[in-house]
Amino acid sequence: GTTAEIEETLDTTRRFVLLASVAAALLAAGLATLLARRALRPLRRLSSGARGIERTGDPSQRLPDPHARDEVGTLAETLNAMLASLERAREAEQRFVADASHELRTPLTALRENLAYVTRHGADPDVLEDIAADATRLGDLLDDLLALAREDAAAPASAEPVDLAEL
Repeated sequence: GTTAEIEETLDTTRRFVLLASVAAALLAAGLATLLARRALRPLRRLSSGARGIERTGDPSQRLPDPHARDEVGTLAETLNAMLASLERAREAEQRFVADASHELRTPLTALRENLAYVTRHGADPDVLEDIAADATRLGDLLDDLLALAREDAAAPASAEPVDLAEL
């Protein structure tokens, strides 16, 4: 062959290699995108579940189980354990508030009844002593609640083992 034929063959080969390279790059980019989306799907589900829980503020809900024993599965298990812990803490807080309300209501009711008695019948030393005792009890309960609130605000609870026999 002539030089022109060789040049034409080289040009054709160069164009073919260039087109094949572009096609291979596009195919690789498409496959990479597809694989990345597929790999991130469990994280998107977790994120969506977390947004739903955040929206409702309900720690009794759980994140979807990705059915995988990989890092995403471990993350889902850890976050669900954290949600369970938050749920238990909220339940304990609600019980505490109910108990504290009951404890405060008892001396307050006694104070009101004693004050109603004093209003109807006049001051009686025994009734005045009961009023003072109830006021002291209310003050002690409120001091205890204030101390608990300050303690909670000061430092997070530590998870150190406690020897109950020693206490």
